[in-house]
Amino acid sequence: MAHIQKLTIRKPAVAGMFYPSQKKEIEKMLNGFFKSVNADEKFSRLKANLKLKNIHGIIVPHAGWIYSGGVAAHAYELVRKANIKRVILLGPNHTVYIDRAVLDENEFWETPMGKVKLLKEKTQGLLKEKYLFIQTSGPHEREHDLEVQVPFLQYLFKEFDILSIIIGDMSMKELERVADCLLENYNGEETLFVISTDLSHYQPQETAEKLDRNTIKIIETIDVEKADKMDACGRNPLIIAMFLCKKLGVTPVTLKYATSGDVSGDYSGVVGYVSMVF
Repeated sequence: MAHIQKLTIRKPAVAGMFYPSQKKEIEKMLNGFFKSVNADEKFSRLKANLKLKNIHGIIVPHAGWIYSGGVAAHAYELVRKANIKRVILLGPNHTVYIDRAVLDENEFWETPMGKVKLLKEKTQGLLKEKYLFIQTSGPHEREHDLEVQVPFLQYLFKEFDILSIIIGDMSMKELERVADCLLENYNGEETLFVISTDLSHYQPQETAEKLDRNTIKIIETIDVEKADKMDACGRNPLIIAMFLCKKLGVTPVTLKYATSGDVSGDYSGVVGYVSMVF
């Protein structure tokens, strides 16, 4: 009898906490987000004036959807009609310390919306750079920042693979090389880079806005030299995004900024969220 290899599947770690645990509830929530986005007159004007020939990537927040999902939806709305076959997900590590770019070794990721296949194409090319990339599932098991993006993608696109990469503590030179490797292997119209980050954490609203304006300006101007001044949990994924922009010759555009206080009404200690496109 032939040996049947068991498929390895990453089960959802934060469904029911960061986003709903039932497909119908997810779809209802996302319908609400996109309805609000399309009713946003300021966003509609911005969308009409954007001169992007094609979208290479988006920068989106990763907090609980009730706080940040509406901000993220602004970026996802722009890629709704794109022909996306590969999504390269980049986010920071919240659960374990790592000093590499970590690819998940599972074959599928599962959410209440169904299963998504992990991209295996050209990953061996990345893994040859052993000082940069490793492949292991441990750091991905409880990490929320990439998982919360997947139902958005499943809602928008029918057939696509994901490459989930958690970015650890790496030098500027290493982060630039990661950007080079990703472009060497995955640049193209059917590829979307999704950079997952929140901005400042638990500051009073006025302070948060000041810190976040500074971070957003550094991203918009692709000022890599000032990257250490960014107040964001996803600083290293953002640095990779800036290197991607430099190499692609594109400029990030801010679509929406808000804080958790705009939802909760408590402005004493907020988290900042931004949605951008490049």
